[in-house]
This record gives sequence, structure tokens and C-alpha cells, in this order.
Amino acid sequence: MRLLIILFMLQAGLHTLAQDKTILAKSEYMAAEEAYGNGDFKKCINHLAKSKEYFGGSNYLIQYLEVKALYGDEQITAASDAVNKFFEIVPKENNNSPEYLEMVKLVSVIKGRLEAEEFYKKGLPYYVNDNYSEALTWFRKAAEQGNPKAQNFLGDMYYSGYGVAVNYAEAVTWYRKAAEKGNVSAQTNLGAMYCYGLGVAVNYAEAASLLRKAAEEGDSYAQVYLGDMYNYGYGRAENDAEAFAWYRKAAEQGNALGQRRLGFMYRYGTGLAVNYAEALAWYRKAAEQGDASAQTELGKMYRYGGYGMPKNYAEALKWYSLAAEKGEADAMEGLAHIYGNGGVNVKKDKKLSAEWYAKYLKAKK
Repeated sequence: MRLLIILFMLQAGLHTLAQDKTILAKSEYMAAEEAYGNGDFKKCINHLAKSKEYFGGSNYLIQYLEVKALYGDEQITAASDAVNKFFEIVPKENNNSPEYLEMVKLVSVIKGRLEAEEFYKKGLPYYVNDNYSEALTWFRKAAEQGNPKAQNFLGDMYYSGYGVAVNYAEAVTWYRKAAEKGNVSAQTNLGAMYCYGLGVAVNYAEAASLLRKAAEEGDSYAQVYLGDMYNYGYGRAENDAEAFAWYRKAAEQGNALGQRRLGFMYRYGTGLAVNYAEALAWYRKAAEQGDASAQTELGKMYRYGGYGMPKNYAEALKWYSLAAEKGEADAMEGLAHIYGNGGVNVKKDKKLSAEWYAKYLKAKK
């Protein structure tokens, strides 16, 4: 009798556990549906993975939603695999269900998107090697079939005039198509276009919305541009603390522009105490990446010294020279001054001084 009671209790416990897992699976599935409805595809996918785990097997409705979420998240190859799995597990009696018919239509769409990805991959080496006419051909094919990476690159080409005439309005068109598919780089680019009124009317609210979305996804340029909006008061009150926070996020990711902006704030005490050591450190990080403006600022710091930092004309000459070769007018003026006056470890050279000053005047026109 005692053994029967124990067995009964075990069976009851297993039954309760199974019920609990079913409840949890349904709960995760409902959370996935809500996330999908809110356009948060990654969150939807995570909930579906948990639902599958609790369910302990294949469920065609879970698989159906997973296909849609993967497709929405631009994971096209994974969506292709998932839709094949859907057709494997869907019961025959559901072959005329709305879900089944929707998946049938999506198969051809996914096939087209996979083809577009191949077009994009063919265009990329041409773009990297400056063969813009060939890159344009393949990117356009991919972009017209909905590939967001190609759409963003096409926007870049119209923005910069690579293989086509500069056309900001056309750039905006392609950036928008890619941004609407969740492409973070395109959101950054479109946000910048709204901020500076390039190819579209200035709209600071739209700019901030796009840039914040991309910045929160970790795009370092979006973080810099959002910092600029707070720093210069574009569409909002100036806020040095917010600007500093976003610049730092970008700088810590290795973004040279963010590093330079941070260096500037430390050097001039924008919203914080002047700190030449920090300014020097951040300017140097940007300068070593080839940022000409940072190289110029570094040259200025060594030229003028201050705040416990001694002058060092040899270092100033080094950084000014690098920046001047990139066309930085202030660096040319710095070279003219240093060669004209000489200093420790720098020989006076009136001829070089005159040459650099002439270049400076020409660059300032």
C-alpha cells in the first residue's frame, strides 16, 4: 500500500510539472507575440526559444512566429532554415491554414532576399577596391530586392559621389529604406541628414529619434552625433553632461571623432574641470588613428603648453606636419610659426616658414 501511495505521488508530481511547463511555454509564447507586435524581433526570438524549451518539442505555431521574427530581424538565412522546418512539422490538416499559406508566400520572398544578399556580396569587393561603377551595379540590384546593407551603401555612394553625381535627396531615399528595416548604420546616416538638413528639411526631433535608436544599439557615430546635438543645442537646450556621456561611449569604442570631441571638452573645460592630461590622452588616441583635426590640436597643446604641461616644439612639429599634409590650415600656420622662430631641437628655417605661411593663406581663402 505504501509503495502504491509513493507511485501515485510521483505520477501526480510529474503531471503537475508537465502542467507547469505547459503554462510557462504558453506564457513565453504570449510574451513573444507581444514583442513581435511591438517590433522587437530579437526579444520575440528569445521568448520563442524559451517557449520551445518548456514545450519540449516541435510546435508549428511557435515555428511560424519564429520565421516571421527572424525575417523581421533581417536574419534571412536563419529565416530560410526556419521556414523549411515549419513545413516539416506542420500537420497535414493545417495545409490550408492562414499560417501555412503565409509561409508559402514568404518562401519566394526569402528566396529573393537570399539572392539579394549574393548581389550585395558581389558588390562589396568592387566598392572596397574603388571600382564604384561595378559596385553600383551590384548594390543597386541588391537594394532593389530589399537588401538593407546594399541600400545603405547605395545611400553612401549618392552622398559621397562615388560612381554617381552627389545627390543628397537620393541618398536620403536609400538611407530611409534601409533604416526602416532596422539597419543601424542607415539610422545613423538618416539621422545626420535630418540634423544638418541634407537632402531633407532640418528636423531635430526626427534626427534625435533616429540617432538615439542607433546610439543605444552601440553605433559609435550615432553616439557622437547625438552628443553634438546636446553639445551645440540642436533642437534642445545645451547639455554638457549628456554630450560628454555620449562622446565618452563613442571614444571608448575607438571612434576617433568621439575621442577628439572628448579631448576638446577636457582641454577647454566644457562642462567639467580643465584636465590637460586627459585632453592629451584622448587627442593622441584620435591623432594616432589619422584624425587630422586631432593632430592639429595635439600640435597646439605641445606648442603652447600650459596647465603644468611644458612646451615641446619637436612634438608640435611632428603632429603639425602630419595634419598639414592632410590640408589642415591651422597646422600650416603652426609650422610657419615654429620654423620661423625655432626652438629646442627645432632649427630655425625662414624659407620653410615662408612656404608654410603661403600655403596657410591659400588654404584659408
